[in-house]
Amino acid sequence: NKRHTVNPSIKQIKDNRKNFTEFYTSSFSKHFSPYLTWLSIRLGITPNGITYIMWITGLLAAFLLLSNSVIVSAIAGILLISINILDTSDGEVARLTGQTSSFGLALDKTAHFTTNIILFYCLGISMSGFYDSSIPTHLSLALILVACSDELIKELYLLESLKKNNNNPSKADISYDREKMTHFIVHVTAGGTGLYHIFPIMILIDWSLDIGRSAQSIYLLYYLLVNTMKFVVRFLSVKKKLS
Repeated sequence: NKRHTVNPSIKQIKDNRKNFTEFYTSSFSKHFSPYLTWLSIRLGITPNGITYIMWITGLLAAFLLLSNSVIVSAIAGILLISINILDTSDGEVARLTGQTSSFGLALDKTAHFTTNIILFYCLGISMSGFYDSSIPTHLSLALILVACSDELIKELYLLESLKKNNNNPSKADISYDREKMTHFIVHVTAGGTGLYHIFPIMILIDWSLDIGRSAQSIYLLYYLLVNTMKFVVRFLSVKKKLS
């Protein structure tokens, strides 16, 4: 889309953005993103440019988590939290400057997906090193398989729905209802954005209580279990709708 020349104030950015429905965006990231949006517009950074920065930030956080240093892990945690702030800002810049595009949407999805896959693997390697066991690495590979399968089943649903002349298929048709409390808890605690915000808290808990990586391990096991259940439920939903 054609770029619009704008020079908005922080107040204008806040007043003219969309209503956020995602929990972490509406309760946290939106309070920081306008300042990044303001700076990005003045520096001429495009929405896709912000997405690339977000991508690099996520990958850097993943690799930093390979370290056994508490300080390095804390830095990685801050980077993880900043991912959603960057993600919120790229959307704001896109709408304010008229630079929305299908490629931008695809780039955003690709950045998130690849970041998560590498993050899962790095966490598995890091945990294996800490516990001197290959089990965490194997579990991380299981989580990667679940994540890839879940994404694949969603894309196949859209493709097959279009073939059946469903003119407006949506992944929301096979997603959990965030209006329901149990589904909302799953989204907040076991979604990708939830991982970016909760895992740093687990790092802090482990450090402050001096309990090794107990909190991190328990949370990652919970994350694997819930996401496996999410995939099974989604798979059964797709099977029912496409049968």
